[in-house]
Amino acid sequence: MDGQTVQVGKAAAVAEAIAHWRSQQSGGRVNLAALHDWLKREHDCDGSLKSVPRYWKRTFPAPAIRARRRVDTPMGA
Repeated sequence: MDGQTVQVGKAAAVAEAIAHWRSQQSGGRVNLAALHDWLKREHDCDGSLKSVPRYWKRTFPAPAIRARRRVDTPMGA
């Protein structure tokens, strides 16, 4: 394990603000660039644009993809 995997990003410092912003968004895709702009403007966050998606991916992982199994049956069964 290298040192980068255990580092805390600058976006983690404004975790409460990110959670608040997330609760205000409607369903669907999230614009992380807009979140970064909002953090800079409203919370004086000096983190980079890359720090926001890194934090988002760690904190709010994508849901697991469920496997589908195809079952072929004989005609008329």
